[in-house]
Amino acid sequence: MLSYLLFPFLEIYIIVSSRVKYLLGISEDYHTPGQNGPVIFLSGIVGGWSKFGLTKYLKNHDVNAYLPNFGVKSKPLDYYATEIHKLVRRKNLHNVTIVGRSLGGLITLKYAQKYGWDNIKNIFLVATPIYGVRKFPLLKYTRFKYLLPNSPELVSLQSLKFPPKKVICIHGKWDQFMPSQNTIFPGSKTIKVNAVGHNITGLPKNLHPIYDKYL
Repeated sequence: MLSYLLFPFLEIYIIVSSRVKYLLGISEDYHTPGQNGPVIFLSGIVGGWSKFGLTKYLKNHDVNAYLPNFGVKSKPLDYYATEIHKLVRRKNLHNVTIVGRSLGGLITLKYAQKYGWDNIKNIFLVATPIYGVRKFPLLKYTRFKYLLPNSPELVSLQSLKFPPKKVICIHGKWDQFMPSQNTIFPGSKTIKVNAVGHNITGLPKNLHPIYDKYL
C-alpha cells in the first residue's frame, strides 16, 4: 500500500532533496578513466548509483564511465536526451554503452530515438517502465504522469525500431512499481535476476555479473 501512495509525494521529496544537495555543494557527477567503455550510467528519478556499489566496480574493472548529475529529474525526457548528446559530443565518445535504471532507461530510449543507433554499442534497461508503471492514485496529476501506461510519451518510445542485439532488458522476479512484462521490449535480450523489489534489482550482486559479461 505504501508504494501506491509514493508518487503523489515524490515531487516534493526530489525538489527538497535536490535543493539541499545544491546548497551543500553535493554533486552526483562522477567519472572514472579507464580502458574499457565508454559507458554512461543514468540513474532513476531519485538517488544516484553510489548505494549500488557501482563506483567501486568501475575503478576495479578499469571502465571509462560517466555518471552525469541531472538533479531533479522532473523535466521532459527530451531535455535529458539532449544533455546526454551534449556529453557525448563534449567528451568525443564513440561506440557508447548506456545503462539506464528505471527512469534512466526511458532517457536512454529517448536518446536513441532522437539521435539514432550509429554511435551506440548497446543499451541496458534496468527495471525500466517501458510500458508504464502501475496506476498509482493521483499520478496523473503529477509531472510524472507520462509514466502511466499508454501515455503519448511511452507509446512513442514503444514504437522505436532498434537492432535487437543492442538492447538488453533486465528485470527482477517482482517489482512493486510495475509488472515484469512492462519492462521488456519485444525482440530484445531479456535477463531476469533473482531480485524482489524495484531497487533490489540494481544491487551489485544482481547487476555486476551482467556487466562482467556484456560491458
